[in-house]
Amino acid sequence: MGIGEILVLILLLVVAFAIFGWFMRVTKAVISIGITIFLFFLALYFIFGITPLGLLRQIVQLFQS
Repeated sequence: MGIGEILVLILLLVVAFAIFGWFMRVTKAVISIGITIFLFFLALYFIFGITPLGLLRQIVQLFQS
């Protein structure tokens, strides 16, 4: 294995770890946003008695009128 092949291998590993790190950050953000939205809907339901379907109906009515 020549020095060029070793350098290419190291570069590919660095790029792979960078892409994996970016993927993990995006995944963490998506899960965090999903949990936040879930807790928001849960709070709306238990505090105000508003279901997600009822909220969606109200939003649709806003745009229809």
